[in-house]
Amino acid sequence: MNILNVVLWHIVKILACLFLYCNVASATIAHVYPPYLTIPIFVNSEKIVEGIDIIIEFDNNVLTVENATLKGGILEDIGYELEVNTEIENKIILIVSADSTPTALYGNIIFITFRIIGPLGSRSTVDITSIYCNESESCGGLYMDRQV
Repeated sequence: MNILNVVLWHIVKILACLFLYCNVASATIAHVYPPYLTIPIFVNSEKIVEGIDIIIEFDNNVLTVENATLKGGILEDIGYELEVNTEIENKIILIVSADSTPTALYGNIIFITFRIIGPLGSRSTVDITSIYCNESESCGGLYMDRQV
């Protein structure tokens, strides 16, 4: 990674840095190079988690969802499935469900990759408007630079 990419990545981390206490999170993303941005979703639940429902809003004139995956997170290969819905404009709905024995969760569960499609200098917030574990409000959010 060259120095320009490192500097731009740190700018993105500074812009996206946030702190969350239960179910509302927001980060501002500026158009930078490279044109892809991957954001981890973090959950902290002491209870056994059978399902997680997450709604994220963003400006689809600036960002488009390329991928959402459990790969690389704590749910990879332990019996959880991810359903992704991008049919609603400016939203992504993520539903995680246990296929086998559910477990308590602490860590990154989903990685969402956005492609930046807006013109240079455009901005979009990425807001978690709701996050529920087992149909109850849960603590979790966007994880950037070791902060939720």
